Amino acid sequence: MQVASSIKVKGQFQHAVSSQVDAAALTLDLENDQFTVFNYASDEVLHSNRYSNCTMSSRLPSIPMTLYFDDGASFIPDNPDYCWPNSRRSSSFIYWLETKWHYGVLAIALMAVFLIGMVKVAIPFASVQVAKVIPDSISQEMGQQSLAILDELYFEETSLSSDAKSQVMANWNELLEQFDFPKEHYQLQFRDWSLGPNALALADGTVIVTDGIVELMQDDLHLLDAILLHEIGHVEHRHNLQAVIRTTITTVLYSVIFGDIEGAGEVVLGAGVGLVDLSFSREMEKEADQFAYQHLLAIGRSADDFANALRKLSTAYSSVDEKGWGYLQSHPDIEERIKAQP
Repeated sequence: MQVASSIKVKGQFQHAVSSQVDAAALTLDLENDQFTVFNYASDEVLHSNRYSNCTMSSRLPSIPMTLYFDDGASFIPDNPDYCWPNSRRSSSFIYWLETKWHYGVLAIALMAVFLIGMVKVAIPFASVQVAKVIPDSISQEMGQQSLAILDELYFEETSLSSDAKSQVMANWNELLEQFDFPKEHYQLQFRDWSLGPNALALADGTVIVTDGIVELMQDDLHLLDAILLHEIGHVEHRHNLQAVIRTTITTVLYSVIFGDIEGAGEVVLGAGVGLVDLSFSREMEKEADQFAYQHLLAIGRSADDFANALRKLSTAYSSVDEKGWGYLQSHPDIEERIKAQP
């Protein structure tokens, strides 16, 4: 469509470095690239310059496109749908997109698909690959800091007898020798924990067993061996590093997409990251379970050792308070894990 070379637009003139606003009209001569703003009541010339020197705001539905002049003054059309000649195509596209609500819905759906793909596929894959190349010095530092925090906030010194610790340590050393796991890379620590029987692995190869789990398995320490192999599986697969990488990438991704989130938005973001952690943690637990099953079979032990250990843990946690049981909520269902044995 051909645009007229001379255009007159009614609107409001905002003076530079001033709060004064005048009802005005702007005449635009496109052939000579000139515009003039004059007071609508008195015909006094308020501004004049080259049109090509002006900038303009983006075109949005029901919001006037403001024309900005190089001295800081501006002109706002009375017609909110007026589009300045030669405005940027990107502005026209944004205007078109925002007036088509079904495209907005489609964009939201595509964003949801993108986020699901990133969270469920891309980020887990990236975390595995990045974890493989992180230097051992980083793992050592992470493990030491994690243990220091756990000791400060959750753990107490063990109250196990020397005989009990010696028996567990002997079995531990035997496991390391049977599978040629480097002893300098792994160490077993004993701690007391008020929330029930537990065992966990840190990024540096430290495996922690609580007094509660040793006492629970004391009648058959072969069951504890199965739990220890599960924890070694976490270390061998570098699950701690994967979890940190995954959480960091996910948090950054959500922050980039949703911007500076405050108030209720922070709650949504926190819940979203928490759900991602829960899902991926279950995958890691399954992987560590399979590690334990396979290594038990490799030394002629029954996979039932790990299944029976899980049953003991399930029975123990069913009798503790909700805080203790919360530890297992990030793990797959006990019976589901038992059925997954080879």
